[in-house]
Amino acid sequence: MLTKVFLRKGDYYRYLAEFAQVQDRGRYSDLSLAAYKFAYKHALALLEPTHPTRLGLALNFAVYYHDVRKSPERACHLGKHAFDEAVACLDDTSSLQVMRDSMMILQLLRDDLVIWSGEMQRGKLYRHYTLFEVLVPPGFGIENYADK
Repeated sequence: MLTKVFLRKGDYYRYLAEFAQVQDRGRYSDLSLAAYKFAYKHALALLEPTHPTRLGLALNFAVYYHDVRKSPERACHLGKHAFDEAVACLDDTSSLQVMRDSMMILQLLRDDLVIWSGEMQRGKLYRHYTLFEVLVPPGFGIENYADK
């Protein structure tokens, strides 16, 4: 699916932006933003608000705004919109596995929204974990990034 490809491309450039040399961060940040915007536009048009790929994209795009652009306001706006839209569309017609996946991502979104809202009130930014970091099994190298 095209959305998944550009989700991964946005994530890839986001990770590069987070860990690149200072002179390269802006370029990787811009590439990540373009990929996320493209994927999100397609996800909004093609996927239901409760679809796990769409929710995962919203979560990771919001994390981009928080961690790379240092904009918890923008992260909260994007995350809250995705969360509210999905909650309004929840029903019993989805498969059990899709509902489990969606609910897990909604929980991560809610947790991040609570953290980010608190940061805005206190004027601080804290490190948190993305869906990818939560789901990737140990040994894939992600533990090296969690402390940065």
